[in-house]
Amino acid sequence: CSPISGDYQCRCEDQYRWPCDQCVTYGSCDNITGDTCGCISGIPVDGQYCQAEDQYTSTAPPVIHQFFVSFELTTRDAGVVEQLRNIRYPIIFSEGVQLSTMNISTVCSPNNTSYQCRCEDQYGWPCDMCSTYGQCSSFLNNTCGCINALPPNNTYCQPLS
Repeated sequence: CSPISGDYQCRCEDQYRWPCDQCVTYGSCDNITGDTCGCISGIPVDGQYCQAEDQYTSTAPPVIHQFFVSFELTTRDAGVVEQLRNIRYPIIFSEGVQLSTMNISTVCSPNNTSYQCRCEDQYGWPCDMCSTYGQCSSFLNNTCGCINALPPNNTYCQPLS
């Protein structure tokens, strides 16, 4: 600490910083960065000194990015859908990259001369799709769980919630 213009400034040496409360109480004479400063405008009455800089560094939690990926799978093997239902999660691809969950919304399969497209749990066809393509399940809350066609334009069952 040294006198400056009738007051004191206490500057920390390299690798040392003042905690934020001291910077605010006495006034910082440099920038407050990461809840610390390198200089305060006064001598702390409680006898506190600059603290080691490494006690203020913390490892930030990893930034988590979530992506919604939609894909269409065409297969003639009905067992593939069952295998997808039974996958155990998470699937780790590399450090920091994992597949946490997967939801199957729509499963279409041949039925005599056409197709039936059934919705999985928590999904349903909107009323207009049920009436346009013919329902193969009962109505519930203006939705049905199955239609008698392959819908056009990549249309799939919608979440019920």
